[in-house]
Amino acid sequence: MGFLLFLFFSLPASAAQLTASLRQSTAPIMIVFPHENDIFPFTSNQFVLGSVSNPKGHFEINGSTVSVYKTGAFIAWLPVKTGTFTFHATLSVGSVSSAYDRHIFVEPVPAPMPRRPIAIDPSSVMPSSNESLRPGDVLQVAFRGSPGGKAWFKIPHHSWVKMLEYNPSLGLYQGFYRVTGEDSLKASPIELYLSGRKLYTKAKVSMTNTFDRTALVQGSYPVMMKSLPEAGEMFSLLPGARVKLGESIGSWTYVPLGENQGGWISSRHLNLLPLQSALPDSETGSVIVKGSSDGAKVVLVMSEKVPFEMKESSDLMRLKVLIYYAHIHTNWIVYQDDSFIEQARIKQRAKDVVELTLRLRPGQRLWGYHASFEGNSLLIEMRRPPVIARNPLKGRTIFLDPGHMPSAPGAIGGLGTKEMEVNLAIAKRAEKILEKDGAKVILSHQTDTEEVGLADRPKMAWDNRADVFISIHNNTLSPGENPFKSEHGFSIFYYLPQSLELARAVEKEYKKTLPLPDEGTRYGNYLVLRMTEMPAILTESAYLSDPAQEADLLDPSFQNKIANAIVRGVKSFFNHLRETKAHSKSSPAMTSDLKPKQKTPIAFRHKWKKRKIFQKRIKHHARKS
Repeated sequence: MGFLLFLFFSLPASAAQLTASLRQSTAPIMIVFPHENDIFPFTSNQFVLGSVSNPKGHFEINGSTVSVYKTGAFIAWLPVKTGTFTFHATLSVGSVSSAYDRHIFVEPVPAPMPRRPIAIDPSSVMPSSNESLRPGDVLQVAFRGSPGGKAWFKIPHHSWVKMLEYNPSLGLYQGFYRVTGEDSLKASPIELYLSGRKLYTKAKVSMTNTFDRTALVQGSYPVMMKSLPEAGEMFSLLPGARVKLGESIGSWTYVPLGENQGGWISSRHLNLLPLQSALPDSETGSVIVKGSSDGAKVVLVMSEKVPFEMKESSDLMRLKVLIYYAHIHTNWIVYQDDSFIEQARIKQRAKDVVELTLRLRPGQRLWGYHASFEGNSLLIEMRRPPVIARNPLKGRTIFLDPGHMPSAPGAIGGLGTKEMEVNLAIAKRAEKILEKDGAKVILSHQTDTEEVGLADRPKMAWDNRADVFISIHNNTLSPGENPFKSEHGFSIFYYLPQSLELARAVEKEYKKTLPLPDEGTRYGNYLVLRMTEMPAILTESAYLSDPAQEADLLDPSFQNKIANAIVRGVKSFFNHLRETKAHSKSSPAMTSDLKPKQKTPIAFRHKWKKRKIFQKRIKHHARKS
C-alpha cells in the first residue's frame, strides 16, 4: 500500500488515472458486491457493484445493459429470484468478449407448512439455545408448524402448558411459563406437541430456586449493557463492579438492577462468585467536590464497587448519577472547590438506588465527563469548556480517528478502493491544516497497517485530554437498497448532547464546500460516539458505492475539500463558544446594590428613585415610633 499511496499523492493525473493506479484487479470484470455465495432474505432486487477494465466496451448483466462510469466502475439495480441465483456479466470490446458469473442465494418467502401431515419445523423452535432460569424469569416456547392445530409444551415434572397460535396464516405458535420458587430442574429439553405430533427441543432448560448468584464484571474496558442480547445498547459497567445475575440465554446473562430495570451482558465478561456469596449492597459515604485543571473532580465514597449510570441534562447544566445496589449513608458533602460545581445533592431514589445530582454554576456548561473507580469509591471527572483564543485552534488538542483497520477495512468501492485508505488520506490532510492553525493533532493511527481496536480510540483521546474527537468515515449502500431511488451524499453523526453543536457546525461547512446532497445531522449509536469525555462526531463524507463519488474520493483536491470543511467546522464551533462566553461576560446581571449614578435605562432609574423614597419613608416612620 505504501507504493500505491506514493503514486496516489505524487502523480499529476486525472481522476481516472488515479483510480487506475489503485486498482486491485486487472480482470476484465470485477464484482465487489455481492460476494460469492452471499445469502439474502427474500427480495425482488439487489444492487451489483464492481468495475470493468474498459469503460468504453458494452457491458451487460443478465441481458440488461449497465452504464459504466468513466473510471470503469459501475453499479446496477437488478431483479433476482429466490433460491440460487446467478448474475451473468459480459463485457464486449470490439470482437473480444469476456464473461463472469457471481452466485448468491435468495431465501424464499415464508410460507405456511402443509396442514397434512402434521409437522413442526425444527429450525423454528424456541428456545434455540440453553437457558438457565430463576424464580420470576419467564420461559418462552415457540415454533412454526402446521396451521390450525392444537399446541402444547411440557417441562419435565410439570403439567402441559397450552400454546396460542398467534399467526394462523403461517402456523406460528407460542406459550409462556413463569418460574416459581418451587421449581428445580436440571438441564433438560422441552417437549413440544402439535395435534398428535411430538418433538423435543435441542436446547436444554434448567431452573433453580437456590441463592441468587453474583459475579464481578471483568475485562480491560467498560462492558456495554444491552436491552436485549446482541442489540440495544443501554450504558456501560466498569470492570470490578459486583452484580446480581438473572437468567441466562445462550452466551448472554441478564443483570437485574433497581427500579425493575436491568439489561443483558455477554457472559464472558462475568467472573462468577461462589454460591451463597453476599449480594452487592454498597453504602454511600462522603461526597467531596474538588477542583481540577479543566473542571472539577467529585469523589463519592462507597463501601464496594457497584454498577452506576450517568445522564447529563439537555442544557448541560446538570449531571445525574444513579448508583444501583446502594443505600445512602452520606453525612458530609465537602466543597473544597465550588468554582465549577455549584451544588451536589444525594438522595435515596428507590429501595436500592441512590441518586447523586451535580449542578453547575450559572454560566457554566458541561464539556465532558469521565468516571472510574478509585479503590471502592467512584471518581467523577467533569470538564468545563476550554478557553478559546482569538485564533480558535491555537493550543487546542484535536483527536482525529481515521475509521477502520486492516481486519475491518470498511466499505469497498467499485474499483476496489478500501474505505480505511481514503479515511486515512483525508485525516492526514486535515492534520496538516489543523497544525498550521496552531492545533495539536493526535491520530488514532498513522498507517493503514495498524490494528487499533474501537475501544482503544476513545481511551487514547481521553488519555491525551483531547478537546474534540472526530472519526472520519465514508459510506456505502446497505444490501438491498436501491441506489437510484434517492440521492446520497454526506451526513454527520453525534450521540451525546454536548456533541450536537459540533456536528451541526461541521455539517454546515460540508454543505458550503461539497457538491453532494446533504443527508443532515444524525443521532448515531456508535461506540466511538458514546464516549462522554468530550464532544465527538463521526463524518460520512461520500459514498464509495457511487462510482462518481468514489472517483471524487480518490482525487486529492476533493480530499482537501473534505479536510477543509472539517477544520472550518471545528473553528466555527470554537468561535461560537468564545463569542457566547464574551457575550455572557459583557452582560452582567443587575443586582440590588446597583447605584443610581451608573448608566442605566431611564425606566430603571425611575424605579430606583421610587425605591429610595420608599426606604426613607420606612426609616422616618421607624424613628417616629
